[in-house]
Amino acid sequence: DESNKDNRFKRNQLRNDILPLIERYYPQYKKKIIQIQKIINNRELFVQNNLSFWIKMNYQVKISLKVFRNVPDELKIDQLNLGLRTLDIDFYLSFQNYQDILSQISFWSGVGHKIFIQKKNFYFIGSYNHLFFVHQAFDELYQNPTLISPKKNIELGKLSIENNFEEKLFLMKAVAGEKVHFQNHKKLSDFLSDKKIHYHHRKHIYLIKTKKNKFLGLIEPIDSKYFINQEGRDKLNITSLI
Repeated sequence: DESNKDNRFKRNQLRNDILPLIERYYPQYKKKIIQIQKIINNRELFVQNNLSFWIKMNYQVKISLKVFRNVPDELKIDQLNLGLRTLDIDFYLSFQNYQDILSQISFWSGVGHKIFIQKKNFYFIGSYNHLFFVHQAFDELYQNPTLISPKKNIELGKLSIENNFEEKLFLMKAVAGEKVHFQNHKKLSDFLSDKKIHYHHRKHIYLIKTKKNKFLGLIEPIDSKYFINQEGRDKLNITSLI
């Protein structure tokens, strides 16, 4: 191809002028490039073999704090990046973001919950010895099914809730400050903390009540958890759809 000799094209400037000059002063450059590529390939293989999988759920991924801390320090950013890309391949955090998150994780005891970073489309939090990347769509995951007709059932998440009562039962999203009644009265927030319900899952807590506002139990559909008091056991039948 005669055009390969025409240095008006940048590719030919590289081929005809620059590469010969590099080879003149650094004749081993091709060998070094191959060596560097092997190092990169070996690192990628090492990364793949030493990272842990994130558990994928509806609009969130999680990994245990213990598993994350067992990842070699030099791979922790790769581990976080794997989690974010598992959530959504288009989501992005800067190197500085990752450094800040790692610094915060190093001081977190795993008790309670902590928000490490909040972005427009996702957030990263710690809750009861687990780490979560959570999609913003998670907050709108469930609509509120307002009632359960007598002798009928509804599905919420992976739970089937059957009303064995002769009257309608009402299912409503919990609001801050409410109290629940099992063996004794307790603030909802305290009860959820006792049961180690993950912080962001509390956005999807549903209370089951009678027409007279008598509390029967609560549902946490993300992890398919439910807690029913004695009266609720007589009126409800809850089963897993899994």
